[in-house]
Amino acid sequence: MRLIIATNNRGKVREYRDILEPLGFETLSQEEAGIHLEVEETGSTFEENAALKARAVFELAHCCVIADDSGLEVEALGGEPGIYSARYRGLGTEHERRLAVLEGLKGVENRRARFVCCICFVDQDGSQRLFKGVWNGRISEEERGDNGFGYDPIFIAEDADGNTTASLPIEFKEHHSHRAKAVRMLVEYLRSRPAQAGAPVIRDVRPSDAPRLLEIYAYYVRQTAVTFETEVPSLPEFGVRVSRITARYPWLVLEEDGRILGYAYAGVFKDRAAYDWACETTVYLAPDARRRGLGRRLYEALEARLGEMGILNLYACVAVPAGEDDEYLTRASAEFHARMGWRLAGTFRQCGYKFGRWYDMVWMERFIGVHGSPQPPVRWEAQ
Repeated sequence: MRLIIATNNRGKVREYRDILEPLGFETLSQEEAGIHLEVEETGSTFEENAALKARAVFELAHCCVIADDSGLEVEALGGEPGIYSARYRGLGTEHERRLAVLEGLKGVENRRARFVCCICFVDQDGSQRLFKGVWNGRISEEERGDNGFGYDPIFIAEDADGNTTASLPIEFKEHHSHRAKAVRMLVEYLRSRPAQAGAPVIRDVRPSDAPRLLEIYAYYVRQTAVTFETEVPSLPEFGVRVSRITARYPWLVLEEDGRILGYAYAGVFKDRAAYDWACETTVYLAPDARRRGLGRRLYEALEARLGEMGILNLYACVAVPAGEDDEYLTRASAEFHARMGWRLAGTFRQCGYKFGRWYDMVWMERFIGVHGSPQPPVRWEAQ
C-alpha cells in the first residue's frame, strides 16, 4: 500500500521507511511522490501542525500519509520554545537557540522541560489518527555532548542518569525519546489496523498456520543445506516447536492474499538467566517469495518486536559453503544478514554434513539496544 512521508528530510524518511515497509507499506518521500509543497505551520499545537502537513499532502495524493511535528517545552519559559523550537526568537543557528533557552533560565530554580513529538497518520479513506510521545527531563546549566542536534546538548532526560541527550549513544535516543514513543504507538495502531486487500501483512503466528509453515520449512530440509536438519519433522512436532517458542518470543508470519509466504521467529540463545538479553533469530521464505524484499520486512518487524521486549543482542546461525557455492547452499543468507547490519562473530568449519559433503557454519550478531547497568529485565511475550 502506498504511503507518503510528508517531509523531504532524508534521515527522517529513512527512519520511517525502516519502520513502515515491514508493515506492508510502499513508502515515498514528498519529492519521490512528485509533491513540491511547503506547508505553513499555522497551528497553535504540535498536533495541529502535524495534521496540517499530513492533510495538505493527502488532498493532493489521496493515499496514506504521515507527518510529524516536535519540539522542546520548558516549564519556566511558559512552554517555549514549543512549536517554534526550530525558529525560536528568529535565531539562525541551533547553538544560538540553545543559548537563548539557557539565558532565559539564568537564576531560575525550576528547570523542568520535556520534548514532545506528535505524529499524524491519515488513512487512504481520509480518516485521521494522532500519536503523541513525551520525554520528560530538565535543562542543564550548560551545553554538554556532541552526539545530537537541536536542543540535545542542554536536555537531560529523566531516565538518562544526569547525562544530556547529546552525551548518550544514539541508540539510547532511538529507544527512549519522544519520537520513539510516538512511533511505537503508531506501529501498534498499524499492526492492529484491518489489512487492505492484496497487501502483504505481517502478523503473529496462529496454531492453524503450522501446516503451511511446515510446508515452507520442508523445502529447505529436503532440498537445501540452509538448515542442517535432515528429516522433516512431523506436523505435531512442528506445532510443539511453535508453542514452545511463542511462550517467550515473537513468531511472525507474512501473508499475502491469504497465503503465507514466509515467517521469522526468535528463540533462546543460551538457557541461562545471564543470556536473557540475547536471542537467536530465524527467517524462512517460500521459494517463490524470494527476491521481493519480504525477508527484510520480516526481519525488521521481528527486530522491532524484540527491541520493545528489551532484547539487546541478536544472533543468527547461518550455514555457508566450505568452499564454492553449490546446488544446495550459497552465501546468500550470510550476505543478506550483512546487508541488514549484522557482523561476523565466528566460524565453525566443516561442522555440518549433509548431501554427502561438509559445510561451514557462521555465527552473526547484531546489537539493537543499549547495554546499561543496571539493565532493565526483558518483558517476555507471555507477560
